[in-house]
Amino acid sequence: MSIKSFVFSLLPLSTQRRIILQKTGQKVIPNAALTPNIALDVVIPPKGNTWVNRLAKPYGHEPEVVKWFERNLKNDDVVFDVGAHFGFYGILATQLCPQVKFYGFEGNWFTISFQESNRLKSPQPSNWYPINKMVGDHANKDFVMIDQYIKDGIVPTVFQMDVDGEEVNVFNGAKSLIALAKTTFIIEVHPKDLKERGQNIDQVLNFFSDEKFKKAYLPNLRKLDTQWKADLSAEERTEEFYFLATPIDQPRM
Repeated sequence: MSIKSFVFSLLPLSTQRRIILQKTGQKVIPNAALTPNIALDVVIPPKGNTWVNRLAKPYGHEPEVVKWFERNLKNDDVVFDVGAHFGFYGILATQLCPQVKFYGFEGNWFTISFQESNRLKSPQPSNWYPINKMVGDHANKDFVMIDQYIKDGIVPTVFQMDVDGEEVNVFNGAKSLIALAKTTFIIEVHPKDLKERGQNIDQVLNFFSDEKFKKAYLPNLRKLDTQWKADLSAEERTEEFYFLATPIDQPRM
């Protein structure tokens, strides 16, 4: 280890992170297009070239999911986004409905710093809560369980999630929320990542009973005008897809 690296390692963690962020900088996509009606400057990590391409045109990122938010989001909604990254869905939600409350869960301290920059651009920054913790089936200094928020009386009406194979673990910590059947869940499911963990798609889907939830599936989630389907059995079930579970008595489709 060089002397410079040794001295750096002695600094408080918060100071180390601040120096790293200053050194790496950030990338701003000017007038980024989320939908045909929403365009604004968006802050992304400096190596986020994929996002440069996706935000170059309206509906460039998960078009049918974005359209779902356009059709269904309301100002009195409370949105949980698990795996929020730099806050794409926070930007979208707060621009569509300025009064919405948005909780952006992101375990990576580097990534969540860009979410904070985007929060300050929202119409009501105080309604956006970046939470720098991973979400799972237990709670400690690094992890939080969704059901902790339910105990505190914070119940999301919309639950968006993209956690690269951690779906079962997250839902094991959200059983009280699911049992309430007052929340619409819009979840990206990752079959290959689940398999690596010794888990499978059905373990994710089985959290949501037919008695309480109406379900739909979105294969080919990157393609424009892909249709939501009522039955996933005809699909290969090997690639990522979106799963929508909406309370039967409060349908949003």
